[in-house]
Amino acid sequence: MLFTTISLVAAFAGITTALPPLTDGGYLEIGPLPYTELKAQVEAMQASNKRDVLDKRTTEGVYLCDGLNFSGSCYWGAYPIGVAIYPDPYWVSRLQSAGPDNYNGDGGGNNFCEFYGGPACDDSRYVHDVFSYPGGNLGVGVADGMGCFYCD
Repeated sequence: MLFTTISLVAAFAGITTALPPLTDGGYLEIGPLPYTELKAQVEAMQASNKRDVLDKRTTEGVYLCDGLNFSGSCYWGAYPIGVAIYPDPYWVSRLQSAGPDNYNGDGGGNNFCEFYGGPACDDSRYVHDVFSYPGGNLGVGVADGMGCFYCD
């Protein structure tokens, strides 16, 4: 498993298009793919599951790529909001760009994720990057060594 994701059974209930198979832990992962192909698949999946704007989000979709400017191998996963996520060290030692998706379709700005360059999501102790949609390149101290992230 390259990184931990949250179960999307409730979040994507009612999708009529075919989803990728769930992992052994019951989580949804899409990738590795080039970013443009990955983004198109995620947007198609989300379009088939439009919710009322008053529905409360419980997960945030996040793109993670091993190249700058969302190049190279990219993954997308849905993670619980407000919960520290500790991805597998094999994957995070290669991350160069990351960011939340645009699930609300509003151009971003209200969804954000914080990516930390240490073993804990603690901005008083570790350098971190904060991104809203579409995200960006991880900075020095976070790229090639992100220890955890969370989204709100």
